[in-house]
Amino acid sequence: MLDPLTAFSLAASIAAFVDFAKELCSDGYAIYKSAKDLSASNAGIEERLLHVQDLEASVRASAANTYPVLSKNELKVQTLAKECQELSEKMLAVFDDLKVTSEGFRRVVAAARQSIRSRRKAKEVQTMMDKLDRLRGDVNTCLLLIIRDDQSTAMRHLSALFHAAKDLKISTAQQFAQAKSELLDAVERQGNDMAAKALVGDSAKLDTLLEGSWMMTRYTHILKTLHYHGMFDRHLNIPDTYGETGHWIFDPQRTPFEPWLQHGHGIFWICGKPGSGKSKLMRFLSEQLQTEQRFRLETSGLPRTVVSYFFWGAGTQIQRSQEGLLRTLLFQILRECPDLIPVACSERWAQVDGLRHFEEPWTRKEIRQGFDRVVHQKDLQRNFFILVDGLDEFSNDEFSADHYALIQDLTALSSSPYVRLCVSSRPWNSFLEAFGNDSARCTVVESNTQEDMAEYVDGVLLADPRFQTLADRDSRAQRLVEEIQEISQGVFLWVFLAVRSLLRGLGEHDDVETLLDRLRELPPELERLFERILGSVEPVYRQHQAQLLLLVANAFRKPLTLAVWHLRREARDPGFALRCPNRFMDSEELKHVQAEACLLVNSWCRDLLMVYDSTEDEPQNVNLDTSGRLFDSIVVTQHGMVKDYLNSKEVQQTLSAQAGSGFEPLAKLCYLYLAQITVLHPDLRRPENLQDFFDTCRYLMDEALYSEMQGQRPPMEVLSRMDELGEEMRRLSGYRCCHWSKMGCTKEKQKVLPEVDFAAYTVSFGLRACIEAALRRDPEFLSNSHIPYLYFALRQSRWDHKGLGSSAAPDVVARPRRSIVRYLLRNGADPHQVIHGRRPSGPWRVRREEIQRDKPLGEGKGLPKDRTKDGFEPTETDEWGSNRDSYECRHHELPPEGERKTVLEYVRDTAPAEFTAEFEAIITSVEAEKVALTTRQSNSEQTMPTGFRNSSLWGTSIPALGFPLWARTFPKHLRRLIQ
Repeated sequence: MLDPLTAFSLAASIAAFVDFAKELCSDGYAIYKSAKDLSASNAGIEERLLHVQDLEASVRASAANTYPVLSKNELKVQTLAKECQELSEKMLAVFDDLKVTSEGFRRVVAAARQSIRSRRKAKEVQTMMDKLDRLRGDVNTCLLLIIRDDQSTAMRHLSALFHAAKDLKISTAQQFAQAKSELLDAVERQGNDMAAKALVGDSAKLDTLLEGSWMMTRYTHILKTLHYHGMFDRHLNIPDTYGETGHWIFDPQRTPFEPWLQHGHGIFWICGKPGSGKSKLMRFLSEQLQTEQRFRLETSGLPRTVVSYFFWGAGTQIQRSQEGLLRTLLFQILRECPDLIPVACSERWAQVDGLRHFEEPWTRKEIRQGFDRVVHQKDLQRNFFILVDGLDEFSNDEFSADHYALIQDLTALSSSPYVRLCVSSRPWNSFLEAFGNDSARCTVVESNTQEDMAEYVDGVLLADPRFQTLADRDSRAQRLVEEIQEISQGVFLWVFLAVRSLLRGLGEHDDVETLLDRLRELPPELERLFERILGSVEPVYRQHQAQLLLLVANAFRKPLTLAVWHLRREARDPGFALRCPNRFMDSEELKHVQAEACLLVNSWCRDLLMVYDSTEDEPQNVNLDTSGRLFDSIVVTQHGMVKDYLNSKEVQQTLSAQAGSGFEPLAKLCYLYLAQITVLHPDLRRPENLQDFFDTCRYLMDEALYSEMQGQRPPMEVLSRMDELGEEMRRLSGYRCCHWSKMGCTKEKQKVLPEVDFAAYTVSFGLRACIEAALRRDPEFLSNSHIPYLYFALRQSRWDHKGLGSSAAPDVVARPRRSIVRYLLRNGADPHQVIHGRRPSGPWRVRREEIQRDKPLGEGKGLPKDRTKDGFEPTETDEWGSNRDSYECRHHELPPEGERKTVLEYVRDTAPAEFTAEFEAIITSVEAEKVALTTRQSNSEQTMPTGFRNSSLWGTSIPALGFPLWARTFPKHLRRLIQ
């Protein structure tokens, strides 16, 4: 997509060209200059003309592209550019004819002759001068009208760019807006002629705006690709501190935090019991350190940038992962300091311009590398204060957490002289050993919150008019506050739940004695308190409560969306989604659903779950294409302790008994997401509707996959119905692609992607069920199919609303599962199956290319030796004859290990002596090019490295060329040495 400001730049370039050309025409002594000087002038014309021509071609292409149609003034600029070209050709011809080429005395004579000739051409030169004057007037007028016209493509682009930068909270967005405002003010203060002359004569404001637009385009694009949906969900999900609670952290008499903040080093640890208010305190710190001026500067005088991350155990995988940590921190740092974007991701920066955007998803290694580049660079002119909450909620994947590795990474991060790091967690042994040995760098939350609790109780309970009326009649009411503090033992969550219970008692007109009884009946342990809450629901809601809690506790994708709204209907009419036609739900109905879902959750699971709008009052609101509409409201637990309680074995057994026989949470979630598809808008030509559709399908597939991973049978009837609905919506929307999963793909991607069906779509998620069903019907299904299912199993990216392989949220991009790759290979899938209609392009080759792209941009393309963490071992596919290129292979043609050679050994044996030393230097410096060699002798065959062996080269006779054939496939710098 082309830069809409190209027409803007073109007008300014034409103005500069006209000024230069007019100055050259009016320079009377130019004809007496040397050939060198006149050639330099001609070169100046040619240089400016080429720039004008390039911009004019860009504008012409832009008009035919997907950007909005250019305004008439922008089209007029194109016409002026063509006139410039014609006029410049005439000027070059005239000045070439007037060129003085002789030297010395002959040069004087030649100049005299050229003077006579110039008089003959005076009229022609004057005509050119007149045309230049007209061109200047026309381009000035066009430039002025483009700036004043709010509907021009350029001005619309500037407005959209400003709003995107504002939504992203880019710190320089206001400077960009100011440059635009100053330019418009300068134009409005003067008449047309004066304003036009000012624009061309003093182009500083215009240059500032164009340069700012160019920079802001890069900033916004890179930050958009770095952002992921739900990046700040946990931050918003944490309730605000009440009143002045939390300020104790800055009191040097109570905690060492502020002295450490000003003069300390290393990591400061905030620890506390579950429910003690650690996350509230960390959110308070994040906001205070950003807003209070006294915290904005270090003692060194450098500005301080505050960024934060909140691990969320109940959230999505990325929200509790190290990737989410680094990605969120890097996003905040670059948003606050956009001048660091070229440092952090120089390769992406180089590939983003007004014409093309680099759309590849961020790899984990690239994110880590970008983060390290920022915090470990020399002479950094600012410091970073980083808060990381909930280390105990971190996990590497769905099933494990390596807290030791996380601690090591945080310790390495804090070693930067520009980084101050504050973390919080429960007092687990691993964190106690790492952070608890220095009293000057840690504090315990529950030891400092008694005053905060009293303030909360005073502000919420005692300030209630019903309580005040009661206290006026009975002096014992104050005893409630004292008992709350005694029983809570510093656990803020217990206080919150206790005050809620008392407020309900006030609603029932309880007297002081009854309120005290209510309070004393609450168990001091949170687990027993949750058990009491669980048992307090009315019997008519008990089955719904159990089902909803099982869904929340067992879902693969957390947190749940409003698809749970369909749970009540599903309980009354099992499988209704299979029979339900597509019925679009408009915005008003959606608001009603959101309100009703809040009521249902509150009735069934009060004090345990809540419905939370992830876009409301978001502290770091990001209005991106990745933000959903149907999925902004989500169902979450009131606290991480609730999640832990629900996942306990005893509670799971109790809930399963209450939910009813045959209730399978994962299968039921598939039904609920299917019901959600039936209420989506059927016009999938609109990007937001298409995104909602693909998001819902992805959620359904995730639950089906998780069900299969747990040894359960995914609901095939749901998958079949989803495919039918997808095809129906594809036809209604007018898409002509072969399958609904290709909706949203560009024409270029349509050509690149192979043919696809629903089985291929499910395979891309790692699901085996559809392929197994097909093989039961036809054991030769994979061998006979022209669809390369192995290709889709090996793909790193899944489908989103832009098609397979586009930039997607990190929790969408997944490594291939070992089981599906192995299953396909064992049942006849061909790793060399032709893809895209040409050779060589088999599934394994495509996968290899993706592994190469997984390396940080700009690095060499040699493949890493150990890719076992990808989900399958490097040697697996070779057992079925994949013959891949860049690993040591367990292939039946390989000789024993002892007969193999290294590249360096092979060079020493075969290369000319004069090249050996140079080869050794190169080989030892390029580790990625070290591959195993194998020796296979026969007739005219020569040795060949497995690193470049494939089915077309292996065993081929080598012509007598003076050097081995394999050398021609070596990197160019090595090949030149051989030749």
